[in-house]
Amino acid sequence: STIMSVINTYNLTQYDIGVWDGTVADGTGEALYEICEGITNGSGTISSGGSFTSGVCGPNNSVNDPDGFWSTHNIFKSPQCTWYAHGRALQILTNAGMSLDAAKSNLRPMHGDAGEWYDQNENFSSSMNVNEPRQGAIIVWQQADYWGHVAVIEKVNTDANGNPVSVDISEGNNQGRQCTTRTVSMDYVKRHSGGRRGVDYTFKGYIYL
Repeated sequence: STIMSVINTYNLTQYDIGVWDGTVADGTGEALYEICEGITNGSGTISSGGSFTSGVCGPNNSVNDPDGFWSTHNIFKSPQCTWYAHGRALQILTNAGMSLDAAKSNLRPMHGDAGEWYDQNENFSSSMNVNEPRQGAIIVWQQADYWGHVAVIEKVNTDANGNPVSVDISEGNNQGRQCTTRTVSMDYVKRHSGGRRGVDYTFKGYIYL
């Protein structure tokens, strides 16, 4: 076909995102588990029941990803934010006592672009109120019709009155890296800067694992 001819002529397959080879997208060679050592806030419970457990997202090998959350059982490709969030969700749910098969089944409807996840969710409670973040929840941001970003809340930081002021998140594909952690304000959650083509993402909702 004409499309395949163009792909072959210009060797465009070199830009395909394949299975992770153990290095981050910027070529620094940092191991994925080293980037995510910052996930240290494992306490409390998740909405589906069971204890919330901190985790370190593992690279695509049996040593650091022994359960295959980011390889065998992941339906997305690295370094996409959906790939990371899917793997972390599997980790959170199974650590809380859900079977792997049940976790995969419950997450399966969320199979599209990041901005579609909120509407695709069928099996978890959710909220479009930005002031209701919960530990272990997935934040969904949207841009245009479906483009967006997802991240996992590792900890909710509150003021003296218990109101959320910021959240600690882990996420994939922040500046091309497979996994990073950071603290963002609630104002940032409302309007995530740095979307595609310079257009900010807007908050869509929380999916409570």
